[in-house]
Amino acid sequence: MQRQFEAARYNVLCSTGTNPPNLQGIWSGTWTPPWSADFTHDGNLPVVISNLLNGNMHELMNAYFDYHERLMEHYRINARQFYGAGGIHVPCHTSNHGYDNHFDETWCLSYWNSGAGWAASYFYDYYLFTADTLFLRNRAYPFMKEALAFWEDYLVRGADGRYVIVPSYSPENNPAEHRWQVCINATMDVAIVKQLLRNCTEAARKTIAERMKVRYRQSGGEMAFGMCHLAWAAENLGDAATAYDIASWLSRFYWTNGMATTHNPGELFNIDICGGFPSVLTRMLATSAPGSISLLPALPAQWKRGNICGVALRGHALLDRLEWDNGRATATITSASAQTIALSLPAGATQITIDGRAAGAKAISRIRLQAGVPATVAFNYPTPQ
Repeated sequence: MQRQFEAARYNVLCSTGTNPPNLQGIWSGTWTPPWSADFTHDGNLPVVISNLLNGNMHELMNAYFDYHERLMEHYRINARQFYGAGGIHVPCHTSNHGYDNHFDETWCLSYWNSGAGWAASYFYDYYLFTADTLFLRNRAYPFMKEALAFWEDYLVRGADGRYVIVPSYSPENNPAEHRWQVCINATMDVAIVKQLLRNCTEAARKTIAERMKVRYRQSGGEMAFGMCHLAWAAENLGDAATAYDIASWLSRFYWTNGMATTHNPGELFNIDICGGFPSVLTRMLATSAPGSISLLPALPAQWKRGNICGVALRGHALLDRLEWDNGRATATITSASAQTIALSLPAGATQITIDGRAAGAKAISRIRLQAGVPATVAFNYPTPQ
């Protein structure tokens, strides 16, 4: 996994420049690659860029932002021509243009309207990681504002007074009762517009369990990038076992001897999990939100000891080093600015110290970080079984 981690980052570095990585990066053995080697926004591209922020390569995100900003007028035309709406509509697929022209009876991709909202989350996340207020003001907020302007025109109220999303679309997902995919109030649209995922934690657990039944039968199966999404959801819920199973499948079945990655087990070269794989591993060990940091949120039982260095954190901080060894962990965190953070540790953590001084639950809920001064936290944690 360590060598694959390094190979994955190398592949993404090689494929990021004027543009973000497309489906095949800068390599292809044919003039007719799968899906035209395009930029696929309903899953693949968000996965391949997913390690640029927590992997401390945030400067490479400019390729993603620049690409979207070059196509803004096309996105505005999409919103206006399809729905008479303001704002922007980012289609499922783009190439050297941003027009939405991917429609047929079953794969009605033109009805996917959440692309701009999903892309906007990366603009805002860049600010959360870097604390770059100029970027927030000049690039992130304008993009977010146009993404919201579309929904302001698009949403209508139903008879019960609640907003209705129609037509709506969950990309490449066929409802069981229909052969077509367009619907009303697709879960993806509702989640992106209203940001309800945090209120649906238990439903998410059930969803993961049901989707994992299929994955277990297939030892992963096709669409490796989808497994990365499942792993991230599991990690957010502290489900280390599921996250580890997915990481193991990705490690065993989706790599060539030349350290390239595939879309399906052993076939169909794609590089999206070169971002997803190291991101899955990183999120097992550290996650962050503005004002809070979580250490070892989904540490699998199989990883008895190890370390990771240089993990970027939201709030413009850096996890310089995290080391764990059979129930004892030490982390060093440096913030670029003075701030107070809440530290989340594994349930049952004991013998907590901050810079060598004993600390309790109240102390770790408000840790004062000085600008540029490393803070060291050590603690015992229950060994995962």
